[in-house]
Amino acid sequence: MSEPRPDLSRLLRWYPPSWRDRYGDELLAMMEDTLGERRATLGFRLSITMAGIRERSHIAGLVGETVPPAERVRGGGLVVMAAWTAFVLAGAAFAKLSEHSNEAVATSQRLLIVDTYRIVIALAVVTALAVVAGGMVAARPLWQLLRGNDGLVLRRRLWIATTWSVVAAAATAGLVVVAHRLPRADIETGAWPYGAIFIVWAIVIGAALVAWTSFGIGAVRRVNFDRRALAVESVLAITVAVAMVAMTIVTGVWWVAIAHRAPWFLHGTAPGTLGSAFDIRLASVVALMVLADATAGVGVVRIGAGWAAAGRG
Repeated sequence: MSEPRPDLSRLLRWYPPSWRDRYGDELLAMMEDTLGERRATLGFRLSITMAGIRERSHIAGLVGETVPPAERVRGGGLVVMAAWTAFVLAGAAFAKLSEHSNEAVATSQRLLIVDTYRIVIALAVVTALAVVAGGMVAARPLWQLLRGNDGLVLRRRLWIATTWSVVAAAATAGLVVVAHRLPRADIETGAWPYGAIFIVWAIVIGAALVAWTSFGIGAVRRVNFDRRALAVESVLAITVAVAMVAMTIVTGVWWVAIAHRAPWFLHGTAPGTLGSAFDIRLASVVALMVLADATAGVGVVRIGAGWAAAGRG
């Protein structure tokens, strides 16, 4: 019997392990019969890849009506978690862009700008507390899972996330040291070398956040929640989604206020000069927020549909 082709065997990795154990050999044989000695085209690889992603989505409860209601609820929570990660990155960028914005306008005109900024910060704290609360609900069953043989994948993800956190802490300390030694004007304009260092720092922070989100998603997928815990997690996920939408709206209000009262701040020009209300950096941040909101909305709908199905069952 000939050995399976390595290039085709690698395509099976797109499918979930349980699916591979049951159907992997059949799919591999079908691919080999279809291709013969020919190389797999890009279109063929993409079709197999997309089919594998669909299977993973079904098993994770992200799509379809064949999985149990509880898995649909869990899948909706995973979608909200992924959306929250993207939103945090957008929020961090907004925090940087809006830094010192209250100093760009006269004291008598600062009220709306300062208030909207504070509201965004308050809502960010709410989402952070909701995420922490969700982690606390899952803490005990997660600890039991990590200690068992089935927790190998999660332990690896936890190690990766912890490592990135250590690197992020070191990068943050380095950024603070550099910032204290450079003129404030260089920091505000992102001049060399601060601009380059800040970009590296942002990439490291983003990698740490993605690593922890990967761990969190893996944990939520594997932890066994009872009905009460799943209900609490659902409420927390919806709270995060609603807070994200509210932050996006308030960010838009801040943009309008700063564009009306201090358009020069958006472009780093001299105070008192006129300028466009449009800023490509801020527009990109808001676009990412809106995309994250829409994704979280899909998750909320999935959560609601899961509980509705559970009520009918």
